[in-house]
Amino acid sequence: MVSLLILVHNAEAHIEKCVRSLFAQSYADVEYVFVDDASPDGSMGIVERVLEDFPDRRAQTKIVTNPHNLGIAASRNAALDNASGEYVLFVDSDDRLDLRAVELLAAKAAQEDADMVVYDSYTVYNGMKRLRAETFPEGRQEYIRALLYRRARAAMWSKLIRRELFTAHRLRFVPGMNYGEDYYLSPMLAYHARKVVRLAEPLYYYLRHPASISYALSSAKADNVIMAADMLERFFTEGPDAEVYRPMMGMMKIMNKLVILQAGNVETWKHVEGLYDDVNYSGFGLQARQRLILWLHRHRLWTAMRAYLALARLLKRN
Repeated sequence: MVSLLILVHNAEAHIEKCVRSLFAQSYADVEYVFVDDASPDGSMGIVERVLEDFPDRRAQTKIVTNPHNLGIAASRNAALDNASGEYVLFVDSDDRLDLRAVELLAAKAAQEDADMVVYDSYTVYNGMKRLRAETFPEGRQEYIRALLYRRARAAMWSKLIRRELFTAHRLRFVPGMNYGEDYYLSPMLAYHARKVVRLAEPLYYYLRHPASISYALSSAKADNVIMAADMLERFFTEGPDAEVYRPMMGMMKIMNKLVILQAGNVETWKHVEGLYDDVNYSGFGLQARQRLILWLHRHRLWTAMRAYLALARLLKRN
């Protein structure tokens, strides 16, 4: 059985398409766990209404209600606590699945006896969709490296995961870490997985909202990114194969600093002044644009940095 885990909060604008794609899955042996994170809108009413059109799914559906808004991390833990499938698949409540997604992912997992199956997706923006083929290097260590360096997608929804990875290794989302929580947990799941495989099929439709294009990463979210990187460093450098992963930590820190700088604003940039300045990145093979961003930040050239990043976003969008 596969458990689909869906967090619900202020999602009434898009949740109907999402849940219809879930209840209409071609795979029969599915469990649905919805976590209502004290959503103040009509999202859960929409879930109940759509469920009436799929009576065979009623007995497969669990609805967990948080006493108050607990946030993404705590709600995901609640979803995991209420799941009973051999595998779990997280789905964001404004996205949707291909109707064959669970069937194809479950078949791939069974065929390969895999603990994780990563797969491709579409990014949907302004009615247009763009294929995102997952970065999946050969070898578990190289996949972990790609996750740490943010070259592989860390999003929980981008992989089918054997539930035992969470339970046997006591892997939990960190309550309060509501940004960067996927990045924190994905490398550790991959570390404990016996086998990770890729299914080269685009099965997920990730909705990119117009508002998300222009938002600035806040200082609080930057702190979550830093916390995730610090916790990952401890995890990978205190284990039995620390010597394998310790050389990766400098590059991991710099890539996370770049995430903060590229998505932040002047307030955020000032908040992280001095962050990882002790890391010598000259031998990391960074792109010229990445080195420029780091140089502008180190020299506090906020106006030039803002102009350069605005131009880079404009060119990327076009």
